[in-house]
Amino acid sequence: MKHRTQVNNTIRQTVVSSCLLVLFTILSPAQIPGRANEQPIYLNTSYTFEERAADLVSRLTPEEKQTLLGNTMSPVPRLGINKYDVWGEALHGVVGRNNNAGMTATSFPNSIAVGSTWDPELIQKEASVIADEARGFNNERIFTLTYWSPVIEPARDPRWG
Repeated sequence: MKHRTQVNNTIRQTVVSSCLLVLFTILSPAQIPGRANEQPIYLNTSYTFEERAADLVSRLTPEEKQTLLGNTMSPVPRLGINKYDVWGEALHGVVGRNNNAGMTATSFPNSIAVGSTWDPELIQKEASVIADEARGFNNERIFTLTYWSPVIEPARDPRWG
C-alpha cells in the first residue's frame, strides 16, 4: 500500500511538473523585458509604407513569396497574411463570385453604352451599386475586394453610337 501511494505521488508530481514546464515555456517570451511590447515593423503604423513593406518582404521565405504571385494568394498564417484574391471583374456588375451560393449580382449595360449616356451621375450610381454588391458578397469571408470596374471612357464622338 505504501509503495502504491509513493507511485501515485510520483505520477502526480510528474504531471504537475510537466504542466508547469509547458506553461512556463509558452509564457517565457512574454516575460523577457522589452519583448512583450515589441511589434514587427510591418505591423507598426509609425513606420513608413516603404519600411513596413521591406520588413514584411524580408520575413517571407522564397516559397511564401512564390505563393503570393498569382491571382489567388495563399495565406501566410505566421505573419498574419490571409488568403486573398486580387482578381475580380465588375465591368458591368460583380462577376463569377457567388454562382454556387445562389446569389447573383446586378448586370448593367456595358461601359460603352453607359458612357454614351453622357450622364456622370448615372455612372456614379452604377459604380455605387457594384461596390455595395461586392462588399455584400464578401462580407463574411473578406477574400477579395479588388475589382476592375467600371471602365468610364465614353466614346467622345456621338456618331460612334
